[in-house]
Amino acid sequence: MDILFTYIDKVVKMIEKFIDELSKSPLLSDEVIISLMVLMIIILVAFLIFFSKRKKRTKSLLATSKIKTKAEDTPKQKKDDNKKFTLQFKKSVADLDLDLSDQTNNESTQLSASQKRELTLNLKALKELLDGEYINQHQFDLKEKELKAAYD
Repeated sequence: MDILFTYIDKVVKMIEKFIDELSKSPLLSDEVIISLMVLMIIILVAFLIFFSKRKKRTKSLLATSKIKTKAEDTPKQKKDDNKKFTLQFKKSVADLDLDLSDQTNNESTQLSASQKRELTLNLKALKELLDGEYINQHQFDLKEKELKAAYD
């Protein structure tokens, strides 16, 4: 707001300077000076009206967006979102064993292509669980070691 007042102050000073220079000129009559002053005042008023309406429009847009965000966060929508995330979580961990105990599974050291693919998918699913903050880093590390040990 202070910037706007400084610009207005500069414009007023420029207008005053311009009018002083015009009034000193013998070629221009008083009617020309008066018409120029009226024109400058009209331009200044239009400038002020434009910025005040722009500020009001910005405030109304901000208020409207706040109302929309409050309306969007209704309890029913939150409940639907929770159901959606629950279903996504169930799908992502459907084939993943989340038992974090120290039980290890002794299998052969040679991995087939399907076992490698399964290990990769399990590790990706585990990483998604960590990214989604369903498990913490410690649980992730333990489960990652278990999976790698199970396939080694």
